[in-house]
Amino acid sequence: MKKAYWKISALVFGVLLLGAVLFAVSFLFHGEDKGKMCRVSALPETEKTETKAETETGGGTGPELEQEAESAQLIQEPSPFYEDLSPEEVLAIMQKIQAGDMSYIKSNAIFTTEKYERMFQTGRYELVLADINKDGFQDLVWRAASCNDDKPYDKPITVIISYKDHAFQPVLADTVDAAYFYILSENDTVISCFEQGGVVIYHTYSLYHYDEEWEETFQWGISAHGFYDLDELPEKWRAEHFPQVTTEGTYFVRFKEIPGTGGEEKEESITEEEFLQSFKEMTGFDFIGEFI
Repeated sequence: MKKAYWKISALVFGVLLLGAVLFAVSFLFHGEDKGKMCRVSALPETEKTETKAETETGGGTGPELEQEAESAQLIQEPSPFYEDLSPEEVLAIMQKIQAGDMSYIKSNAIFTTEKYERMFQTGRYELVLADINKDGFQDLVWRAASCNDDKPYDKPITVIISYKDHAFQPVLADTVDAAYFYILSENDTVISCFEQGGVVIYHTYSLYHYDEEWEETFQWGISAHGFYDLDELPEKWRAEHFPQVTTEGTYFVRFKEIPGTGGEEKEESITEEEFLQSFKEMTGFDFIGEFI
């Protein structure tokens, strides 16, 4: 009986000992795996971010990234207002607009961001950089890409964007009358034009100066008036407006404001050759076409 008891006890002890050994082995293996998992999942957030950035960029900051950073320093985020920009910063933003980013322009009731985008997408406009009012900052001139292939100057201006009052906004716009329009001279000045046919044919060109606040001042102008059917003109009206016209033909005049008169103009008759020379002086282009 005692022998059987000790045999059973020894068997139970052996089973318990084997179980303890298996448990210890299992704990060691599972403990090591869990430790590896914890080290990966416990990677600091800063290390994760840096590792991802280095993977995407190839690691470090090479010369190309440094050049991009330098050029980006001049470009500010789109905003309604920009305080005290330098000429270089204004140029950088104007070039962004010139490339198609209209979000930098302050919208108004007529010209919204969406309208600028539609205009740009048509491909019918040239966007030309020019310092119109000679303030040291580049303006952006929107003009027709091509209006008359025979006349390189015949590209009517739709709108001029300038950095004014800490915003990029339109300072001159023309969307109404096709007979009246503005063009850009070779000297980056704005010429007001009036061309119209009819009983009296008009070719009138006026040079204007714009100051830093974009206040307009008339300088001088020239005009060619064609009269080829005097019978259609009321004699009283002709005598009042064109007293020098006595026969059919083209009459050329130069005019400018009389100082101190508040806008009264003085006209003088000139020859066709003088008209053509004056047109060249004003615009930088040769006049092309006929006066009929």
